[in-house]
Amino acid sequence: SLQSAVDASLTSVSACGNQGMLGGPQHPSANLQGCLPSARVDSTGETVFSQPTRHQQGLQLGDNPTCNPNNEGLLRYLSAQKAILLCTGTSWVEVGAAPTATGAFNAVSNATPGQIYTSNAITLGGVFGVRTATVSNGASILVNGTLQGASANVEAGNSVALRMQAASTFNTQNSTTLSLSSYHQTWTITTRSQDTTPNSFSFPNLANQSVGTQVQSEVITTSGFDGPLTVSVSGTGGPQLQVAGGPWVTSAPINPGQSLRLRITTSSSYGTASTATVTLGTYSTTWSATTMIGICALPWGGTVNHGAIVTAFQSATAPFGGSCSSQQRECNSGTLSGSYAHQSCSVGTCNVIGQNCGNGTVYAGSGLYTTPSNSGARSHKTTNSHTNGTSSFTNGAANTDAMIANSSAAHPAAALCRSIGSAWYLPARDELAVLYANRAAIGGFPDGTYWSSTQTNFHDPDNMTSGSAWGFYRSFPGGGSSGWAKVASYNVRCVRKFP
Repeated sequence: SLQSAVDASLTSVSACGNQGMLGGPQHPSANLQGCLPSARVDSTGETVFSQPTRHQQGLQLGDNPTCNPNNEGLLRYLSAQKAILLCTGTSWVEVGAAPTATGAFNAVSNATPGQIYTSNAITLGGVFGVRTATVSNGASILVNGTLQGASANVEAGNSVALRMQAASTFNTQNSTTLSLSSYHQTWTITTRSQDTTPNSFSFPNLANQSVGTQVQSEVITTSGFDGPLTVSVSGTGGPQLQVAGGPWVTSAPINPGQSLRLRITTSSSYGTASTATVTLGTYSTTWSATTMIGICALPWGGTVNHGAIVTAFQSATAPFGGSCSSQQRECNSGTLSGSYAHQSCSVGTCNVIGQNCGNGTVYAGSGLYTTPSNSGARSHKTTNSHTNGTSSFTNGAANTDAMIANSSAAHPAAALCRSIGSAWYLPARDELAVLYANRAAIGGFPDGTYWSSTQTNFHDPDNMTSGSAWGFYRSFPGGGSSGWAKVASYNVRCVRKFP
C-alpha cells in the first residue's frame, strides 16, 4: 500500500495503529490484518525493527539472534557494542571489522595425558569497543592473565591466552579454536607416545623342586613404563600371573608400581624344567622351576637325591658270630645301584649254654663257643720240651699264639684248632674246666682225656728249664686233671670267643 508513497505516517495506515505493513501481508511475520509487528514507531517517532524485514532481493535487518542457513544475509545490530553483524549462514561476523592478533598459539607436543596446559599469550587488535571471544572443546580464555571461561569480553590491546586439558590417552591431539568475529585461531595439544618398555626385572629360578607340584615365584614391583599395559605369560606347566594380589590369570592390565607374581606346575619327570615367558610391553623375561634330579626311592621307604650314597645291608639280622654284610648304594638319575634292601642290621645272639649258634659253634658258657663235636686227637707237642708263653691258665688264645709262633708243626693240637679259623684256639686249663662243667648241655664229648693249651711241670711252670715239660689235661667224664708228657695223643676240643 506504500509502494507509491514518498512519506507517510504509519499511524494512518489501515488498522495497524503504529504498526506498519512494510513488506505487505505476504511477509512471513505479518498477522491476519497484514500488519508487521516488527516495524513499529516508538514514543520518539523512530521506526524500530525488532524482527527482520525482507525485500525481494533478500535484504534483512533486525535483532534476531538466530543465525542459520535460512537467515543467511541477515543483518543484526548490537547496541551494546554499537556494531552491525552479518549472518554467514553459520555464525555472526562484524561488518567493517577486521580482528587481528600478534603471533599465534604455539602447539604443545609430547604432552602428559590428562595434564592441563596454558598457551602463550597473544595481543588482540582490529576491533572497535568491547567484543566477545569464544573457545571450543572445553577450553578457557585468560584475558590479561585472568581466567574467564569459555567466553570473554575483549578489546583491542588485550592479552589473550588459552587453557586446555590434554587428552587422557597417549599420542592423541586435542584442539580448540579461539573465535573473535571473523578471526579464528586454533591451538593444539598432542600427548606423547606411550612408553611401553619397563625397567628390566627378573624372577629367580627355582631348582630341586618336587615333581608335579604348583610353585610360586618371588614378588616383583614393575616400574619405568606408561600404564596401563597388558602383561601376559605363556610356557609349559600351565603358567599364570597375579597382578597386585588379584586373581590368577594368563594376562591382565598392569600399572607402574603394581606387584607381579608367577606360578607354575612342575614337571612330572625328575630333572625337568617348566618354563614361563613373561611379556610386558616390549620387554620379556623367562622364569623356570626345575624338578629335583633323579630322586631315588629307598627299599625301606623314603627317597634319596641324585648323587647321594646310602649304606644298605643284606639282611636285617646276621648269623651269630658272623657280620652284617653291607654295600653302598648310589642314586644316579633316579636309579639306585646295588641290591641290598635293609636299612639296618644286627648280629644274632647265642648265649644259652648248649645252644647251637648256627655257624658251626655251640655256646659253652663264660663267653666261650666250641665246635659241635671233637676235632680229633693230637699230641700237645712233638717233643716234651718247654715252649715260652704257654703257661696261662685262663688265656688259651695267647697260649695258642705262642705255640704257633714257635712252630705250628711242633704243636699239633694247637695247629688243629687254628686250622678251623684264625679266631679258634686250644682252651687254657680254666677254659677247659668250663667245657667240662657244661659237657652235658654242650654234648659231643666222648669219654677220654682232653688237652688244654697250658703247660706245667707242677712246680714253677714259668721258669722251667729247656728240659721236659707237661701239658695240662682233664679226663671226661671222670674229671681228673694233671700234667702229662706233651708227646701223648689226647682229644682236642677247640674254642673261640666273639666280640
